[in-house]
Amino acid sequence: MLTLGLLLSALAGCGSSTEMPDSSTDGMPDTSTPETDTDYSGFELPEETDTLVLYSGNWTQSDIYQKAIPIFKNLYPDVEIELKNMGDEEYVNTLRTEIPAGKGPDMVLGTSFYDLRDVYKTMEARVFDDLNPYIAADADFSLDDYIKGIMDAGVFKGERLVLPFSHRPMILTTSAELLAEEEITAEDLTDFDRFVAVCEHYRGTHPGKYFMDEGLNRLPEDQQLTLFRELFLYSGIQFFDYENRTVVLNREELKKVCDFIQLYDPAAVESERTAEEKKKLKSLGTWDLILKRKCLFYSTQSAGLSLMMTRYTVAKKGETPVTVVMPDISGAGCTEINFFIAIPKGAKNKLNAWRFLKVLMSDEIQGDSEKVMSIYSPVLIRATKEIIEAQGYPDEEMDALAQSLNAIDRAYMFPPIQWIYLRDHMMPYLTGERDFDACYKDLSRELELYIDE
Repeated sequence: MLTLGLLLSALAGCGSSTEMPDSSTDGMPDTSTPETDTDYSGFELPEETDTLVLYSGNWTQSDIYQKAIPIFKNLYPDVEIELKNMGDEEYVNTLRTEIPAGKGPDMVLGTSFYDLRDVYKTMEARVFDDLNPYIAADADFSLDDYIKGIMDAGVFKGERLVLPFSHRPMILTTSAELLAEEEITAEDLTDFDRFVAVCEHYRGTHPGKYFMDEGLNRLPEDQQLTLFRELFLYSGIQFFDYENRTVVLNREELKKVCDFIQLYDPAAVESERTAEEKKKLKSLGTWDLILKRKCLFYSTQSAGLSLMMTRYTVAKKGETPVTVVMPDISGAGCTEINFFIAIPKGAKNKLNAWRFLKVLMSDEIQGDSEKVMSIYSPVLIRATKEIIEAQGYPDEEMDALAQSLNAIDRAYMFPPIQWIYLRDHMMPYLTGERDFDACYKDLSRELELYIDE
């Protein structure tokens, strides 16, 4: 059986094969684990306090805290937890205002794509504690237990300022039979250019169909914007080298990705469908799309229930499920860090914040496939296998899938300010309102101004 593990086993390490003194080859901050002889032996964990202040602003955080707080209270019954629940907008505004002012919660469980305007500039401002000394001083916590390529995305100039909590890889499922019908090989799904060629050929030879399921879920009118963000993110293109404060956006790569996204044109696809086809689509379940040959791939960002149901449905109908991670522009499988953890410098109860961080990174939380990790993927290596195993995969499938997800070595945080610039300047090209070079010129100018702020 063709599995993600077999497809990507040769790709492990791709993202860090070339070393540079100040930044990585793709323009990301140099997030490789610091190999200096930094001595943290003089660091002592913060003093004991009897309080822990946390902020919550969305249902996902609430679910995580509902699971984690009882565990923490069982370990530290004398610590009073002050959980401040807020509305989404109030939470974001409060966080962005209080953290730079040295106020706010003792620990942040935040999203890189919404809560902070730019998580990298926030790290650059050094408003979070470096967690390396905490890790060195605590024998009960080891980075070796976590996916290295993902964890190192929280390092800025040698300081581990945020700790990734969960991630969202673009996991694509299809069937071996469908791939054979379309004459698609395993190698086609491990190289970005070949993957794009596959999608382009499928789109051109299958009127009224998308290459991915997203357009078949009857999303609202902004579905093209949603797909634009997703496909751009997972292509692996970067805007900035934050550590050296330079723009590194590559014109040719951006053009390639934008042209790829143009294949996903809801208006064109809709116009190609007959009234009868539209009626049939409304009666299909999400997991029937592959079997009914209505798309080439079904996408998900979790190795949990959604992926299991897709694979189960395909297998039950007598076809062989195939699962891959969408290749990025460098040829590696990449992922988005959706939740991260940080301890603000102004926190008053840092020891309890560190203790709560360890609860969040524990097997009980990272391995909770029913609630906490039902739609995301864990960063704890053994939890990946536990979640996959809990879905009932055969052993050979479980081992290959877990190995592949744990081998992902390119992780990104996509700040909302970057998405705003991308959306505002490149959507006119995707919709045919402006030519590429005009859009690219305006985007580049905006990025240069921003990085110098």
